[in-house]
Amino acid sequence: MDASNIASQRTAHRTDTTGWNGHGKAEQWRRAWAAYANTALHIAGVQTKDSILDRRSYERQGTEQIPTISQMERKGIHIDRGNINREIEVSNKQLRQIRAQLNHLKDWLKEEIENPAPPTLQER
Repeated sequence: MDASNIASQRTAHRTDTTGWNGHGKAEQWRRAWAAYANTALHIAGVQTKDSILDRRSYERQGTEQIPTISQMERKGIHIDRGNINREIEVSNKQLRQIRAQLNHLKDWLKEEIENPAPPTLQER
């Protein structure tokens, strides 16, 4: 994309701000913001599959994860909330490990149910 295409992308995006406090506007603004930000990231060539911005909460996305409080420490600004974020990241890692263990146990139980014969010494 050349500079004229980038300029047209910026000027083509318009969001009506009348009815600022109207019900349902927040979702409309979030949707427009996510579309605009994703377009800008794509044009800049820095967007990956994992970096697509989604306006929805983790819960609405179906993601079992605790959201972090602040991303300021990534910018080199150390704050007390960084400790909370580190604790949350540990908790999220534990959640992923527990989920993996549960999936492994579900698979094992399924195999056991499908094969009701008792184990023999040869199987061990």
